Amino acid sequence: MTKKIFRAIFLSTMGILLGSVLLILGYLFHYFSDLQLEQLSIQTSLMAQAVEQEGFHYLEQVDSRGLRITWIAPDGEVLYDSESAVGQLGNHADREEVREAKKTGSGQSIRHSDTVTQRLLYSAQRLADGTVLRLSLSQQTIWVLLGQLTPWMGLLFILSSLGSLFIAKRISRKLLEPLEKLDLEKPFENDVYVELSPLLRRLELHQTQLAEKESLLQQKREEFDTIISKMKEGMVIVDKGGYLVSYNSAAGQLLELEKSSIGHLIPAFSRHIGLKEILEAGLADQKAERIFEVGDRQSKVLIRPIWAEAGQTGAVILFFDVTEQHYLDKIRREFTATVSHELRTPLHILFGYSEMLQSGLTSPDSVQIFSTKIYQESKRMIQLIEDILQLAQLDEGGRIHKEVVNITSLVEQVVTGLNEKVKQKGISLTLKADTVYYKGNPTLLQSIVYNLCDNAIKYNKENGLVSVELSDNQDTVVFRVVDTGLGIAEADKERIFERFYRADKSRSKQVGGTGLGLSIVKYALQVHGASIEVDSLLDQGTTMTVTFPV
Repeated sequence: MTKKIFRAIFLSTMGILLGSVLLILGYLFHYFSDLQLEQLSIQTSLMAQAVEQEGFHYLEQVDSRGLRITWIAPDGEVLYDSESAVGQLGNHADREEVREAKKTGSGQSIRHSDTVTQRLLYSAQRLADGTVLRLSLSQQTIWVLLGQLTPWMGLLFILSSLGSLFIAKRISRKLLEPLEKLDLEKPFENDVYVELSPLLRRLELHQTQLAEKESLLQQKREEFDTIISKMKEGMVIVDKGGYLVSYNSAAGQLLELEKSSIGHLIPAFSRHIGLKEILEAGLADQKAERIFEVGDRQSKVLIRPIWAEAGQTGAVILFFDVTEQHYLDKIRREFTATVSHELRTPLHILFGYSEMLQSGLTSPDSVQIFSTKIYQESKRMIQLIEDILQLAQLDEGGRIHKEVVNITSLVEQVVTGLNEKVKQKGISLTLKADTVYYKGNPTLLQSIVYNLCDNAIKYNKENGLVSVELSDNQDTVVFRVVDTGLGIAEADKERIFERFYRADKSRSKQVGGTGLGLSIVKYALQVHGASIEVDSLLDQGTTMTVTFPV
């Protein structure tokens, strides 16, 4: 802007200056021309009086340097000429100044020469005898004069240019100084020209509107950030080039993003082939969704294109954590496969023994053996189905009825019910129990006590020891079962509560069991908010400690 103002002032100044010089020269030229013509007219009048008195004698004696004197007869014939022979000159009756002098007594005219380097001033005076005396004066044209003044005009141009440069530079600085110091945030606090008041009012209005829009935009941005930050699902927004525009905290943790990642390509999308493919699909205006393992989690990834009036501007990517669902699906598939296997084994045994009995080829002793086997496998299958049904009820997560239960009496009943198994293995079982009342579900509490005590007997050694303790502390109720059995390896401690998991499968086949007992214990403990601690060494025994909060 400074250059434009400077150029405008400089050119305007130079234009005005040169125009003024030419106008003045033109005026002076015409002024002096009129003055010369007037003097020539006076001189013609004086000479006319002298010619009337002395005739040719005066004309021959007069000094005519610089002047051309011509005496013309009434019919236009030249009687005398100071520069040319009379015989060489034609008739002058048609000359403008001669016609005018004959008509009015005096006449004037100006004519240019053929070379256009001079012009001639003519003045004519009619004498008393009808003749006309004419004087002419040659005058250089204004262009010749300008040519002669070229050195001075050049000097004037240089001085004028320097002056114009100085003036233009100074004025442009002065004009723009207030504008350069203009505070756009507070327009009316600026000390500027009055003529800028409308502009300042527009700026003030514009700033107000911008502030309102910026405030509204900031509010919307904060609302948007708040909303997406509360989402447990990860959300990422990218532009049409795949560069990160925005993300929430869930996506930041999942993809290891930082604030410095804004405006860059997302590293996880470059490293993960599946994410790269789904991003390319979204940026190609396609909807897509797939399940990937991102980090240590299973995520369902959805991508949707973002459109504006001008076309696609980017894409939004959502990450849904389906790790638990994926795990449950996996557990469900494994559970179904295991249940099928566990049920198929006793059914095959039942089918085989039944088929042999049906054939009638078995001896009476074999019938007794086969009947016992059929009874045992049927009992095992019934126990398995009952455990599965109980787990299914627990999985439903319905409302669990709770009441005040005499746990001491419940433990005594369970121990009494296990006396037959204790005698069969020659195990010494001791019970030490405080009187404890606890609000819980009687059936689930009975399952906890029964399964822990049953395992302690089942996986114990011949003639082993089992100790059952129930103690009432101020803040907790502790139920502990200690055995001298097979023990549990360190690697198996975390998995013994999984469905159908057996630490020693060969030993488990011998002692029986469905593999669901501790799974039921786990669910029952969760319902009551209780915890269990497993302390075990291989071939030395196991201690199961259950802590119920009061």
